[in-house]
Amino acid sequence: MSVVLAASMLAASGAAQAASEYSLISASNISDLPSKVVSELELTSGVVTSEEITRGQFAKLLLNASSYKGEAAVSTTYAMFTDVPSTHTYFSAICTAANEGWMTAYLDGTFRPDQAITLREALNGLVALLGYQSSDFTGGQTIRTAVYSSSGLLDDVTKGLDGTLSSSDCITLLYNLMKADTSSGQTYGSLFNCQLDSDGEIDYVALLQTHTNRITGPVEVDSDDLEDVIPFSEDRATVFRDGEISDVDDVQEGDYIFYSTKTRTIWAYSENIVTGTVTGIGYDLDGSLLPTALYVDGTAFEIQTDDLQYEFSNSNVRVGDEVTVIYDTEESTDGSEDTNILRGYIVY
Repeated sequence: MSVVLAASMLAASGAAQAASEYSLISASNISDLPSKVVSELELTSGVVTSEEITRGQFAKLLLNASSYKGEAAVSTTYAMFTDVPSTHTYFSAICTAANEGWMTAYLDGTFRPDQAITLREALNGLVALLGYQSSDFTGGQTIRTAVYSSSGLLDDVTKGLDGTLSSSDCITLLYNLMKADTSSGQTYGSLFNCQLDSDGEIDYVALLQTHTNRITGPVEVDSDDLEDVIPFSEDRATVFRDGEISDVDDVQEGDYIFYSTKTRTIWAYSENIVTGTVTGIGYDLDGSLLPTALYVDGTAFEIQTDDLQYEFSNSNVRVGDEVTVIYDTEESTDGSEDTNILRGYIVY
């Protein structure tokens, strides 16, 4: 018996050691990939979005997308610009953007933090993050525009250079930034553990798997010693077994577990485990054709999270396969049949 796929609904996962045992989903199967990636990387963290993104807001986006990873690199306590007091929401981000050369003031010395950002201003900030210097653009705007295009920053951007940007425009730009090459030839997104797939898009599932706060599983416990299964010490680990607080000694051979290395938490299942034959796979009807349910011996197990849908849609699970599913039961409040929610599955 060999494990072909391990997937968790608790969070997008798959045991690190099993990552090579299934192919990651292609970007073409993920709807709204830029938003998914930008959200996962928390590039819009701390930014209150509006219909038009302001220069102050964009300074914060640049900070989030930089090597400082959301932390201001300056300890400025004085106002660098007459129209940016130290009490301004984006004061630290603006000071960092100015000091790093990502954004510049106007000729009158003002920053105009509440003015809508233009595509030209945004692109200048992004190419600065990519490592380009003013000396690289001695040919003027023509050279700059060529760099914008050749780097892929303009992919799927429909605004003109002097057009103002919406939240969705900025998400597209930030996603393009992660795919772009720096001036020295590295993929910029590698700073955030991003990898490109064969289509040249950010590999979203691989990205999820690199985050240490992700949940791995399901993994079958096939040893009396749990440390043979988990990649961290059992000491001070928090254990839940079948939804109840428990102890590592209560986890038995034959249980299925999910675990978080970051929080040293183990979720063990001895119940709500079913092995049977796949009798059907349900899909939505809105055009994306993402799977919504796995039927095992006629019983439906709902696939509710995007991450598990994405992994499942790229799996080789077919009707007639033998699978083991781990699930939770959501009790009905109206007297109808309880709902089985898929947590993970293994194909044999």
